[in-house]
Amino acid sequence: MIKKNQEKNLSCAIFISFFIIYGVKMAYSTARAGSSLLDWGFLEGIGTFLGKVITKHHEIGSLFPSSQWLAEKMVSEIHPGSNKKMKRFLEIGAGSGAITEAILPLLGPRDTLDIIECDQDLANSVQKMVNASGMANRVKVHTVYAQDFKTDRKYDHIISSLPLTSFSHELVQKIYTKIDGLIKQRGKFTYFEYMALGTIRQNILY
Repeated sequence: MIKKNQEKNLSCAIFISFFIIYGVKMAYSTARAGSSLLDWGFLEGIGTFLGKVITKHHEIGSLFPSSQWLAEKMVSEIHPGSNKKMKRFLEIGAGSGAITEAILPLLGPRDTLDIIECDQDLANSVQKMVNASGMANRVKVHTVYAQDFKTDRKYDHIISSLPLTSFSHELVQKIYTKIDGLIKQRGKFTYFEYMALGTIRQNILY
C-alpha cells in the first residue's frame, strides 16, 4: 500500500508540473499570436476547468483544456453558410470554451450554434463568452449530458471534444447513437481523442 501511495503521489507531482508547463506554454503561444485567449474570461474558464478535473473527474473526462493549436485544427473544416443558406452547428463537450471561441468567428450571418456542456460552472463560463460575442441570439448553451440532449434539429456539422476513451463502452454507444440521430444525411462529424488518456486518469485521479 505504501508503494502504491508513493507511486500515486509521484504521478500527482508530475501531473501538477505538467499543468504549470502547459499554462506557461499556452500563455506564451497566445501572446505571440495576439490572441484574445488571454482575457480574464478565458483564464476564468481555464481555472474552472482545472478545478473540475480534480473535484468532478468522474464527469469531466479530459485532464487538460483544449489548446489553441487543437482548436484551430478542430474548426479547420467548418464551412459557414451564407445570407441565402443557413447552417446549423453543434459542439459537444465545450469544457473551458477554447474550441467554442474558435468556432464563433467562423459562423455565417444566419448560422446557428448549439453548445452542450454537462457541467453548470463550465457552461456558465462558455455562456459569458457567447454573451460577449454578441451572438447570443444564434448561439445557445445547453447544460445537459450529450446522450440526454433533446431537439428536433438536424445539424450540418457536429464537433465533439468528448474524451470517449475515458467512458464506458455502453455510454459511448449511447453518445454515438445520439450523434447519428442529430446529424444530417450528408453532415460532417469532427472529433479528437487523447491516446492512453484512460490509463493516465486512472493512475492520477483514482
